Amino acid sequence: MPPAQSSPRGVASRFSPLWSPIHGLASYASRALKAAAYPIRGIWYFLRHPEFYPLFVGRLLPLSIISFLVYFLLFTFAFLPQLLFLLIFHGRAGAWINTIVLVLGEGLVIIQGLFEGFFVDECRVDIFDVSRRSFVGRWPMTEPC
Repeated sequence: MPPAQSSPRGVASRFSPLWSPIHGLASYASRALKAAAYPIRGIWYFLRHPEFYPLFVGRLLPLSIISFLVYFLLFTFAFLPQLLFLLIFHGRAGAWINTIVLVLGEGLVIIQGLFEGFFVDECRVDIFDVSRRSFVGRWPMTEPC
C-alpha cells in the first residue's frame, strides 16, 4: 500500500488561521488605497472633460478665494484670543489642538453660509445641465456657470 500523501488543501487549511489576519490587513490596505485615489481620479476626470471647465471658473474658483479669505481672517483675528482663553482650561497642547479645530469649524460654517447664500441655487442647475450634457451629447455650454 502506498504511503498516504498530504493534499495541498490539507496544508493550506493547516495554515489558514495564520493567513487570515494577513489577508484581512491586505484587504483593508487595498480598500484604503482605492479610497485615497478618488481625489486624484476626480481631478483626472475633470481634466479629461472640458465641459466642466466653465463650472470651475464660475463656481469653484470664487469659492476657493472666499475660503482662503475667510480662513485668513479667522486665523489672523480669532485664533489668538481663542487660544488664550482655551489655555486656561486645556493646557498648552490641548489648547493648540482645540483652537485649530475650533477655528477650522467656524470657518466651515461661515464658508458654507456664504456659499449657500450666493452660489448654490444656480450651481445645482448648472451641475445637472453639465452632467446631463456629458451623457446625452457633447456640445459646449451656452453660457458660463
